[in-house]
Amino acid sequence: MLSKNYNTIFKNTLLSFADNIQKTQDNSLISKRYSLFYPSLGKEYLANRQLLVIGQATNGWCPKWFIKDIPVKADKIVSDSIDYSDEDEGKCPLEWINEKWSAYKLFRSFFWNVTYKLVKEKYNRTDTDWNNIIAWSNLMKIAPSDYGNPDSEERQAQLDNCAKLFRQELEDLKPKNVLIITNLDRWAEPILRLANIQTKEKKGNYIQAIGQHADTKIIVTRRPFIGRHRPFIDELCKELN
Repeated sequence: MLSKNYNTIFKNTLLSFADNIQKTQDNSLISKRYSLFYPSLGKEYLANRQLLVIGQATNGWCPKWFIKDIPVKADKIVSDSIDYSDEDEGKCPLEWINEKWSAYKLFRSFFWNVTYKLVKEKYNRTDTDWNNIIAWSNLMKIAPSDYGNPDSEERQAQLDNCAKLFRQELEDLKPKNVLIITNLDRWAEPILRLANIQTKEKKGNYIQAIGQHADTKIIVTRRPFIGRHRPFIDELCKELN
């Protein structure tokens, strides 16, 4: 679990999102089922705080809820979200990636493929323990529960608070490196700007921007849906602290 301040912002993100979606008066959004994502820490992450990997958003996550549920169920949704991302009976909270690699077809995910291969190579880990040393988050904390990324209105409905959460993740987790595997203009730049994190453009094949916050190096990359993993990993290994 992260700090009390983080959890306060996290709950406010849920409440304001529900309010903002209601204000759209768009029934296709108001009636949609959503999921709420809370960051997950590998069981050894806090020992060295090497790497926080960040994606865009996640669907198929839990808890799942409707906008109409928020007035009476907000506290439970937040609590369930924290529990869902936390340690489970002594196992690493990220062990599901290894266990469900085939069942969830994660081998098709560029994000998880390059993450596990990068961690193995950079930090001398194996197929079975690479997940123990990372932390994982997403730029958007709320997404449709069943399919797809949040659309522009759904992103806008949570953007300000997600930027606050991103900055608080840096403060709470203090990673040596943050790897944002997404696309700069549409996804990362609005969060970084609102979080007052300065970055400089880098014209790499994959790396788009690099920034610094206190002792944390922040690297933003493109996110191809398919592609060769080797050149991505080689480029990242040269930049990670």
